[in-house]
Amino acid sequence: MKRIAIRRFPIQAVLVWAAALVVVPMPFTAIPWATLGPMYRSMLTPITAGIYAYIWMLECVWLGCRPRWLDRIIGLPGIYVLHGVLGTGALALVVYHQYVLPSFGPAKTTGEIAFWTLVGIVALALVMMAGWLDTLVPPLATVRSWLERVFRHEFTVWLHRIVLVAVVLACLHFNLVFYIKGLTAFIVTMDVTTGLVLAWYAWVKLRDRMFAARGKVVSARRVSNDIVEILVDCPAMHSWEYGDFVFLRLPRERGMHGSHPFSIANLPGEHGDAMRFAVRINGDFTERLYRTARAGMRVDVIGPFGMYERFIARHDAHAPIVVYAGGVGITPIIPTIMALSGTNRPVTVMYTAKRADDLLYADELRKWSASEAHTPHMQVGRWSKTELAEQITDGAIYLIAGPSGMIRDVRRMLLRHGVPGSRMFYEPFTR
Repeated sequence: MKRIAIRRFPIQAVLVWAAALVVVPMPFTAIPWATLGPMYRSMLTPITAGIYAYIWMLECVWLGCRPRWLDRIIGLPGIYVLHGVLGTGALALVVYHQYVLPSFGPAKTTGEIAFWTLVGIVALALVMMAGWLDTLVPPLATVRSWLERVFRHEFTVWLHRIVLVAVVLACLHFNLVFYIKGLTAFIVTMDVTTGLVLAWYAWVKLRDRMFAARGKVVSARRVSNDIVEILVDCPAMHSWEYGDFVFLRLPRERGMHGSHPFSIANLPGEHGDAMRFAVRINGDFTERLYRTARAGMRVDVIGPFGMYERFIARHDAHAPIVVYAGGVGITPIIPTIMALSGTNRPVTVMYTAKRADDLLYADELRKWSASEAHTPHMQVGRWSKTELAEQITDGAIYLIAGPSGMIRDVRRMLLRHGVPGSRMFYEPFTR
């Protein structure tokens, strides 16, 4: 009888989503419901929709600060998904709000500009930044690839920040609606909250720009046809969890002022204060990084982020671990399995790459396999579905790291064989 996989979400993630979607906006809607005059009672539903949309927009701004404590709960990819859902949901509520509750004069103008700004932001995010959507709608990958040749990484990041314009316009909108601006408690609450969120966003961006941990490139060497290994010395970033990643930016290099995520391929102290990165040349930022990286170059480091250690700690300390890795996806896996090497815990690694020279850190994996509990399998080309399924082990947890297509296929295979989603971990970065 075929087992049916049941998707179980960690309680922490459920609470975060419930808070963001429902709980946080509720106090703001309570004020109009309690104070709005009888003649406007019929408008309360579309007014509530507008308030929820606005609070969700503010939450998007706050999530754009990449709160590290929240990253350790649901992961940064999870934050990005929540960000996208809130933005798209806000747009849907605004459509309803505008259709049912038309406005006039300056309130109408600011509301419509805010609406079309939000439309543009959501469209941009879905096409340019929600790489996970490529796996569901393959033609989007082609569109995104073409747009990336026109709009460079930093430009798309700045466009994404236009959400701030939408927030300010929406704030002006409800401040200009005559029957709303008379609700003093509501206006003060919304305006103060807006000011605090925007001030926090400005501070975080200034902090990351001016006070990020400073490092310098120790070495940069090409390890395959399109992969470069970079060693960055950063004494201020002396400790991180295994499997973590950081954002790097090169503030003194043209076109590289924006930050980009890279997994750390070593444990703290393994190379002194240095972090090792294996970077595939894929996109304008990584191409520039490969061309410009040289010893002594300043690098700003923001982070760390990641959930590998937290995910593993949530499960039984003796549960076997099965790893499915592809290409540079091995980079967070190497420190993860090295950190567990002294535990005698059963760990199986299924590692594949397109070319032989893309099998990174093969010597380290062979040395790691000296323990009888550790089993590495490496090959050029994809594993068959049967070979992947043969590694499924009762009570095991599964780490999946690699291209988005590989992550999708492995997840589907595991789900078909009855593995619950709560026992899988992956960080689907595509930019």
